[in-house]
Amino acid sequence: MINQYIGFRGSDVKNILNFEKDFPGTKIIKLEQNYRCTGNILKAANAVIKHNENKYDKKLWTENEEGNLPYIFCGEDEYSEANYIIDQINKLKREEYYKLSDFAILYRMNSQSRALEDKLRIENIPYKIVGGLKFYERKEIKDAIAYLRLIANQSDNLSLERIINEPKRGVGKTSIDTVRELSMQNGISMYEIIKDADKYIPRIYDNTRDFINTIEELKNSQLPISEIIMQVLNKSGYIQALKNENSIEAETRIQNIEELVTVANEFEKESVENSLTEFLNGISLASDTDNLEDDENVVTLMTLHSAKGLEYPVIFLAGLEEGIFPGHQSMDNPEDIEEERRLFYVGITRAKQYLYLTFAKRRTIFGSTSYNPPSRFLKEIPKEILDGYEDAMNEKENEEYEDTDLEWNYGSKYKTNNYANGLENKVTTYKVNVSNIDNNTSAKFGRSAESFLASIQSRKNSNIDLTKYKVGQKIYHKKFGQGIIQKLEAEDDDIKVDIEFEKVGHKRLMAKYAGLEILS
Repeated sequence: MINQYIGFRGSDVKNILNFEKDFPGTKIIKLEQNYRCTGNILKAANAVIKHNENKYDKKLWTENEEGNLPYIFCGEDEYSEANYIIDQINKLKREEYYKLSDFAILYRMNSQSRALEDKLRIENIPYKIVGGLKFYERKEIKDAIAYLRLIANQSDNLSLERIINEPKRGVGKTSIDTVRELSMQNGISMYEIIKDADKYIPRIYDNTRDFINTIEELKNSQLPISEIIMQVLNKSGYIQALKNENSIEAETRIQNIEELVTVANEFEKESVENSLTEFLNGISLASDTDNLEDDENVVTLMTLHSAKGLEYPVIFLAGLEEGIFPGHQSMDNPEDIEEERRLFYVGITRAKQYLYLTFAKRRTIFGSTSYNPPSRFLKEIPKEILDGYEDAMNEKENEEYEDTDLEWNYGSKYKTNNYANGLENKVTTYKVNVSNIDNNTSAKFGRSAESFLASIQSRKNSNIDLTKYKVGQKIYHKKFGQGIIQKLEAEDDDIKVDIEFEKVGHKRLMAKYAGLEILS
């Protein structure tokens, strides 16, 4: 596993800390006046960084006004968090005449952008990503979707050309040109030519058998879409090829693929039309929106690593939970925690006038759902200089799963089986005290992590009163926004709900899993 918590942009803080020792007689001049941030934002930054032991002692100060207190918010999940961010953007635009280009949303990992992008697209708010690509423009996502398109339609020559040599199978440009020409000559798809390569182009027959066998096995599969994604990318060798690269970039690509599994999981839970074709149609709409030209007046999204040296009037720091920021890989190493804290400090000090610190009770990322406590860095900021501290922290610490055996323990590891370790098993993850738990978590719960949290979810779903939904009601959905119920249809112990949404048009959802809130 590559260590993702090396120094900021590959730097080593010891080069600074040991500077006086390495160069005797050096005079240190501290640049402590800050011209960017308000006083209250600087107070928050200073309160956090003082917890690092390996640092130069200095305290930033400013002649700027004290300004607003930094805001802290706890959402139910990543979509609630995204809704809050968008609400604040709209509020500041409306009340204080900020432009979209005045806003930046920062996060620890590229894969966190997906839920934020979903909401920005639905709300028709243009955005750009600095130092990276929009989610559906990323190579690994396009490759995975091309595999799915070919499984759904073996006549899709464009998709086949994209992934026939991803990963490398010894099918080069000359072979692909030959396959394309034979396809046109015989009036059949390129896939059919490769499938019968022993007849048409024998030199690629052996190299393409695993590829063909994988598509043939999955093309008529009744598996859930998330499972199809996992199987095709494992059996094709795509994931293994990324692992073999043994690089941070490859790990990031795997994380993005895991986030595509999250998209599929959400679709499977809520959508009535639970087919691969319908899933791909929804992806196409999102991809088309991503390809629209951006102007300069857009919201900026970026990782904290890309934010160094930049500044914005309004900054949102999202995903501030243990295991996300700081990441779980850094939690047992004090030096890594200090590096993460420095990164958090960088994020805070990007804000000129408004700073928002957000986290969620639960977050579905990398294909699994985690219930993690707020980041330790939030608790290092005195509550008297955080607006909304009591509401946000009480929301988290008194949440509805209090009656379970879950324990918030900042020093422990996460019991997780995520897709970066093989994309093989769908396991819901959660944060527990693991001092007396074996690898299967049976010592504490007597059952697996998956069955434990599945029981919590089923308990939640079983409490939903399905009779409350009526045709004509105005409802709210965490992702799609406001809509009106057009039709209801019983389906076993659930209800199919046809809804016309203001932003995204018609959707057909399952009531138990859609989480619909009745507005009127």
